[in-house]
Amino acid sequence: MWTLAFLKDKYANASVLLSKLNSRLASGVLTRASDFQLPYAGGVYVPDHSRVQAKEHRNVMQILPHILNDIDDDMTRLACLWISAYKIRHRKGCDPHITDAVLKRGNTVKMHKLLHVTTLIRRLGHTENFNSNFYESDHKKVKQDYQRTSKRSTTFLQEMVRKGAQRQASKMLLKELVPTSRSTSYVMASKSGSHQLGNTKRPLKVSFDVLKGNMSSSTSSEDVQMLLKNQPELKSHNLCGKLEALLLIEKCDVAACINVSNSCTFCSVPSWGEGHNDFYELQTVRASANVYNKPWFDSITVMGQENGNEVTWYAEIRLLFFCVSRVHSKKIPFMFVRWYEIVRTRDILSAFGCTRLKGTDHYDVLPLASALGRVYVVQDFKVPGQYHVSSFKWDRSPVALAADKVDAYGNNVK
Repeated sequence: MWTLAFLKDKYANASVLLSKLNSRLASGVLTRASDFQLPYAGGVYVPDHSRVQAKEHRNVMQILPHILNDIDDDMTRLACLWISAYKIRHRKGCDPHITDAVLKRGNTVKMHKLLHVTTLIRRLGHTENFNSNFYESDHKKVKQDYQRTSKRSTTFLQEMVRKGAQRQASKMLLKELVPTSRSTSYVMASKSGSHQLGNTKRPLKVSFDVLKGNMSSSTSSEDVQMLLKNQPELKSHNLCGKLEALLLIEKCDVAACINVSNSCTFCSVPSWGEGHNDFYELQTVRASANVYNKPWFDSITVMGQENGNEVTWYAEIRLLFFCVSRVHSKKIPFMFVRWYEIVRTRDILSAFGCTRLKGTDHYDVLPLASALGRVYVVQDFKVPGQYHVSSFKWDRSPVALAADKVDAYGNNVK
């Protein structure tokens, strides 16, 4: 509401600015993210947000400085300060790097609960051992069990416990008869401690001849034709030539085709876990021109070298794929990326830690393992062709226990 009041007091065309703000939220102009859903309340968020949930309010708050950047500098600065105050309020003076020593200084319920996370994982093992299916959904079953009891005050509780035990035993028997475990990219990443491509069982195969232009794409499947139509840079920027050069350096003999995947699970050490190899942060990364009828290309960070010093480079993933080795049939994952260039300048968002980037026309093929993690890059509405690495978005990626720690911690169940 303060956004509406501020614009009406300052601008005569407040309604036009409000429609611009709402259109940016509803039109899909903003970068998509796996754990980040923006509201769509009939296409109007300001001032009518009565049908929006609290998590969607938080998501809007995290991108509000970016969508206000070219509308009003004072509002942009206020939005940045609002997010900073929100973080401070919930951290209660804690440092951004979460350690046991830091958490002991927190005095909120949420911060106190975090104290027990590492202890519980060490005691109970891998998070696959946990089961949260029973709680709210089992209330109905408990009520049904009560209806089947004698309803006597002295015996109904024992009867309910017995019926619950019988139901649980039948579930366990059914689970043994019909195994439900699946080797998803999340499970494989948490167990191996490395990045894992998704949907590799049914990948889209594209031959080197098609990528080079030696063979017409019309002879390929409709999916391959659609891929090359939606992403012409695969041919124009010589994906095949860059891949062959990298394979020559790595001394890899692979089949003459790539196997395209739409997503990947990144497995990296979280910022609060630096120096510890017990936990991994699992992040879903997508690179496809058609995810729910819209393009979705995530951005990542890569560690580079400049003048002998380690620096962070930024890139947008344009394609995720793997090649199969002819020697031992091993899948070797790669990614085709478009580089960003860092722009050294001072503006409101840069002052709050948002690195300014500029899109380039330089592409490269990199091993998938060279990626450090996912970042949220938002276009700059004030300067066309430039972007900001958002420092306002907090990651909600799940954390898994390292595979080599599972047995040691699982044996300590008390």
